[in-house]
Amino acid sequence: MDPVSPERWRSLSSSSIASKRKYKPFNCFSNYCKELKSRSLSLPSILLLIYVIPMAISYAFFEITFRNLSRDPSNQCGPIDSGSITVFYNVGIIVGNAIFLFAPFCGWLSDTKIGRDNAVSISLWLGWIGTLLFAIGCCLQYNSCGTTALIGRYVFFSIAFVFMLVSLSLLYTNILPYGIDQLMNESTVKIRAFIHWYWLCLYSGYIFSVVSDELIVSVVAFVFFSFSLCLHFLFKHRFEHIPIPNPYKIVFKVLKFSLTTSGTRRQHRSAFTYWGEEPSRMDLAKERYGGCFSHEEVENVKTFLRIAVVLATFFPLYISIVPFLNSSSKFVAQFKDGYEGLQGNAKNVVWIFGKFSPFFLIVPLFELVILPLFPKLEYFIINPLRGLGLASVIFILSIISFFLIDLIGRHVSDVSEMPCFFIWESVEKTIQISYWILLIPSVLAGVSLFLSYTCMLEFLCSQSPFGMHGMIIGLFWFMHGIYIDIGSGILLIVYYHPIHSVSFMSCTSWLSVIFGIIAVIGLVVYVLIARWYVNRVRDTDLGLRAAVEEHWEKRLMAGNAINNTKST
Repeated sequence: MDPVSPERWRSLSSSSIASKRKYKPFNCFSNYCKELKSRSLSLPSILLLIYVIPMAISYAFFEITFRNLSRDPSNQCGPIDSGSITVFYNVGIIVGNAIFLFAPFCGWLSDTKIGRDNAVSISLWLGWIGTLLFAIGCCLQYNSCGTTALIGRYVFFSIAFVFMLVSLSLLYTNILPYGIDQLMNESTVKIRAFIHWYWLCLYSGYIFSVVSDELIVSVVAFVFFSFSLCLHFLFKHRFEHIPIPNPYKIVFKVLKFSLTTSGTRRQHRSAFTYWGEEPSRMDLAKERYGGCFSHEEVENVKTFLRIAVVLATFFPLYISIVPFLNSSSKFVAQFKDGYEGLQGNAKNVVWIFGKFSPFFLIVPLFELVILPLFPKLEYFIINPLRGLGLASVIFILSIISFFLIDLIGRHVSDVSEMPCFFIWESVEKTIQISYWILLIPSVLAGVSLFLSYTCMLEFLCSQSPFGMHGMIIGLFWFMHGIYIDIGSGILLIVYYHPIHSVSFMSCTSWLSVIFGIIAVIGLVVYVLIARWYVNRVRDTDLGLRAAVEEHWEKRLMAGNAINNTKST
């Protein structure tokens, strides 16, 4: 073989470098495609995301129905009382949150009795029947103002509400745990992507709550439930069935044993040094680590209780943020051309931008562009506890900006007294500032809500022991409904007993201060509990005991080996 000349070698090396430089963009594109493929979801996960859309539309239908109940029952075609809209809207949110109050029971039912796969199938059928009854009831009251309209509004709605209550309770509790079960053997990247797309699909249905026509929303919900049922019938065999142990029985038995033996348990006697015959060392160790239960079962129960404490301390944020975000868009009526701006739709536009823009921009932007291009960025945003703290800080900034807008705007425009921000009615003297300035606190609150939901579910799905996802997700929705009802109750109390303006503090300023104080106290308590949770130890005595026993076992084996060699 002829040797290669130096000139030939330099030309070859330069050509190879040029080829690498030439195809570098194509290499970046191929890497992007590989990362995007690694984040792609399986068919069962995509089907579960489709099932999420009709349940969100149905929940939005509850708000629309209760809002339209402000009509006079004797005159169904009469105008809606603008003063009653706030009352019925908040009552609708409180009644709609009854879905979340049944979440623990539905989680127990699906985990222990019927299974998550059967729970999803039953909920789809019940949702299909409920939305069909909703559509029939809306058709009966369409262009009708007599007895037929009353039957459609109250009789059909009451029956359909029962079906939808059971259906949505099962769906809210089981969709996410069932999706996690299908991704049991997948990477953390795919699980995080599923959680993000889950919230995007869930919030895409809430956008229908700005539509006032009940018939349109009920028909859309019925169509989506029908489509979901067809898909579930065709691809049900693609779901993987994973047997789940009964977590409720384990938690109950461990807590019962702990409470009954708390007074007689020997806490100060070491299991490593006590060599008496009664009780034996192993009996004493079993008594210390849970009696007849394995160490892993006891630690799972401890982890469940720690997660419950974190939930209880963080959820006070939802007392403020959800009612604030749902009602702050009505504040545009007190600004220049706010009540009639955009042909009377300025309130809905500000609400959509504040509540939906973070979800519809951040999720696709991160999942389809940023994270596939820069996959190492995910390691810097992987801590959900920090994300929850950041969500609280952003919401406090939103409250401060809202307070300053109200305070400065009223003093600049020389407006002394106005109704609270959540009351949608025209006023004589308005704040001479464009209502678009309300996008600042609304978008900040929307970003905070997005971070709180996604980080909380990432925390629950990553920290929950095996088999307890259904129980913990049910607890999540239960607390979610309780705290939102508390916040809606605060708005109703202020509506019936308004806070009068004192000095420079208006009703809006007072409510901003109240919500801000709740958020600050919640943030301080959450930081303390989060530090306690991070510093928790899954029983270091287990590793210490294993190390001691292994050490003495090796010494005994070495001593036996020496004795054997001497005897031989």
